[in-house]
Amino acid sequence: MKKILSMVLGLILLFSPLNVFALTPVNPTYDQPELYITNLVPSSTTIQDGETVYFKATIKNSGTAVDNVKWMFYNNGYPTSDGATKRANGVIDHIYANGEARIEFSMQFNYRDDQLHNSGSFITVLMIDPDNTIQEVSDINNYYGVTIYVKNPNTNEPIRPVDQIKPQEQKSGTSCGA
Repeated sequence: MKKILSMVLGLILLFSPLNVFALTPVNPTYDQPELYITNLVPSSTTIQDGETVYFKATIKNSGTAVDNVKWMFYNNGYPTSDGATKRANGVIDHIYANGEARIEFSMQFNYRDDQLHNSGSFITVLMIDPDNTIQEVSDINNYYGVTIYVKNPNTNEPIRPVDQIKPQEQKSGTSCGA
């Protein structure tokens, strides 16, 4: 009985999607592209008014090679939300099968331009294949977001949580919810 359990456990470990010994995921190869963003790294997440932030991102492909991968970077929310604006975009010429590509871009942030109740908080989102032109295994992993906080230029104070902002300080047409 112990011998059978040992064999079963060995088979489970052998065919597991997680390499238990290295503690890293084993990336399967698909018969079509499978794109995903592994990171979006800003030069800083808390900045002064008018400061430029430099971003670096890594896009991986755990499927077949793919050409002309479009990307877009949005500011002030998710691409489908009110107030979201496209701020940068580009095309990655080629990503090899089981390969990766890196992109870099920058954006200047101004406290007064936020859409979140004068808080100085900017939700930024990088999206790959925004038009869904590449047939992939899954499209739900084509987004990656980072929040950038801009200090109030009048007080140089850090941003305040939205629930601490008084209604008269909100921009017209917005609400704090509930």
